[in-house]
Amino acid sequence: MSIDLKDAVVLITGASRGIGVEMAVALAAEGAKLALAARSADKLDAVREQLVASGATAIAIPTDVSDDEALQRLVDQTETELGPIDVLINNAGVESVDYLEQVSADEVRKVLDINVVAVIRLTQMVLPGMKKRNRGHIVNIASFAGLVPTPFGEVYSASKHAVVGFSKSLRVAMKLDDLDIGVSMICPGYISKTGMYWDMKLKDGVSAPRSMGTTPPRVVTQAVLSCIRYNQGDVILNPGLPRTMVLLTLAFPRVATWVGLKLGMWDFQHQAARKRSHENSV
Repeated sequence: MSIDLKDAVVLITGASRGIGVEMAVALAAEGAKLALAARSADKLDAVREQLVASGATAIAIPTDVSDDEALQRLVDQTETELGPIDVLINNAGVESVDYLEQVSADEVRKVLDINVVAVIRLTQMVLPGMKKRNRGHIVNIASFAGLVPTPFGEVYSASKHAVVGFSKSLRVAMKLDDLDIGVSMICPGYISKTGMYWDMKLKDGVSAPRSMGTTPPRVVTQAVLSCIRYNQGDVILNPGLPRTMVLLTLAFPRVATWVGLKLGMWDFQHQAARKRSHENSV
């Protein structure tokens, strides 16, 4: 099962910045009709204007994805203005880097609400229509942090592990029900020039070791398009050490931890946590 993106209705969360914008531009170039969702109305409308100026069909729907009623309004408005949703891209997400004991209860709930609960609830809202039409595709943007340990980002890592498990389980459910509904999970590593890692690099002045590599935004975008076109399942981006660490973590977790520590794989996150802890104590 694959989906022709021309005239397909695509709903993207987290569409006001980062790879959300990159994906919107690429999908518009394929002829998709886009519903853009994010919290920032001004940034979101700027993206919509950019797309419309290029000849695309796009609407902007300011949405707090942690608000269940707002999610339902998002789905309803998309279907009213553009038609039934063919593709859902759960892209919205927030990071959390700090010593665990210093992460507030509100921050824990915020990360889980946005990164996990919103993904599940929005999927629940679009799935009945997809099942009725026996057509659709759901793309969940997870993370390398959902496959390997992420010290000083335990809450974020937990949220992305949840997205990984949710995606894999839902994909099998669709197959058991013999439905032509694809479920893809994309796990980027550190994305260059935009996104959470780049924000942390600029904000905290830290960088991941060169051995971890970075992925250009266009590679993430092309992975999303490929998943929709060819119904690909799990896509792990960033070659080399990140892929090796995923395999080691699954098969030999103690060895994976030893390798990661020896290579200083997590040193930059430790540095960021120290910096933020110092700033919060001042």
